[in-house]
Amino acid sequence: MLTNLAFMYKGHKINIEYKYAPFLDTLRVHFTKKNQCPLDFISALPKLPKLETLILQFSGPVQVSRALRHTFRFANFKMIVFFLVKSWKECICSLAYLLKAAPSLEYFGVHGFSKLKEQPSELNVTWPEDLTFARLHIIVIKGFSGEPELMELLYFLLRRAPALESLQLETRAYEPFVFRKEKHKSEDEERCRYATEMASTHLAPKVPSTVAFSIT
Repeated sequence: MLTNLAFMYKGHKINIEYKYAPFLDTLRVHFTKKNQCPLDFISALPKLPKLETLILQFSGPVQVSRALRHTFRFANFKMIVFFLVKSWKECICSLAYLLKAAPSLEYFGVHGFSKLKEQPSELNVTWPEDLTFARLHIIVIKGFSGEPELMELLYFLLRRAPALESLQLETRAYEPFVFRKEKHKSEDEERCRYATEMASTHLAPKVPSTVAFSIT
């Protein structure tokens, strides 16, 4: 019997076997190899009755069909954080389907790694209908670069989260596996300025007055 309160794994996909973990309340899974999906990992775990916090790193985007195969594990989560290493473009709607399966969700976070080297383009995202995040109070986006898919995701969440109290955007680059080099400093400053402009110009007008909104 696993008695840990929290479990974290970082690396390539492996098999971890245990039968029962009654006290586990936090699970962090950071997959680093392309085409390996952490959703497969959590779906293979046994029943985790106390698990409320889930933190996953995706090395690439996940199609809606694949996401739907794993939504049964999301029912009890109150806090979900996704690390998105690559751009998800239209696949960003997969996150909404995962969140749809978490009716108790109170905190949602996204940590992005985009450098916006490509020119942003318009996206045609199909969102799930008849969906409300009734208990969602806090949204935090780190490593925000003004990506079109994250902008679309935030537009969607703002429309569907009536109890939202706080929306926080952090533009500082988020790179957990490598150290930043000085030669990239000016490039990152330009990215941060762009992200701040996008959020201030296009996102801020859509934020309800009841929501505390910050950009740093």
